[in-house]
Amino acid sequence: GSFKAATFGRYVRPDALDHDRSLTMARNEQEREDLLAEGIQLVRRGRISMVIQDVEIQWLAGWRPSGALSVFENSDPVFQFNASSRLRRVFKDAVRYAAHGGSLHELVRQPDPSGRLRLERRALTGDESAVIASRWSRIFHRLTHAVEDERADVETVGIEPSLWRAEMIAALQSIGAIYRVANDPSESANC
Repeated sequence: GSFKAATFGRYVRPDALDHDRSLTMARNEQEREDLLAEGIQLVRRGRISMVIQDVEIQWLAGWRPSGALSVFENSDPVFQFNASSRLRRVFKDAVRYAAHGGSLHELVRQPDPSGRLRLERRALTGDESAVIASRWSRIFHRLTHAVEDERADVETVGIEPSLWRAEMIAALQSIGAIYRVANDPSESANC
């Protein structure tokens, strides 16, 4: 397919934003738009978009203070990595997944005996894991292409656009098209 860059090109000082809202998973385009301005858990973040086969795809990616990277493609999916570039969480098609023992598990809400909801882990089948891995691989290649394309402008908060690009290239190279899964979903740099 043909690639055509779209333009966003400005840097916003973090202190110029309203910090009353915290980062949540974007559920629609308006919420996704708010993530750049109000996703304060991602202290350094940027947004870039590209038109692929006449469809605009937008990515928002940024780092928490710990160095943990989150990558949003449009409003879904979201891939979260720890500071060691290992996958720790995924939100895809309104389903939550978390790392456990070096593999991804679906987090399923189940009522406990008192009626309160709790999250239980369900191991993924090989096919389910392959679908998520394939989705990341596609995001990895498209996002790498967008970040490396100098015509695609970046809108950033907390970091200059050129530095965001350089750090994204390094982060994507560290993660790779085939991710490694962390032992647990924490932000810390466990393996």
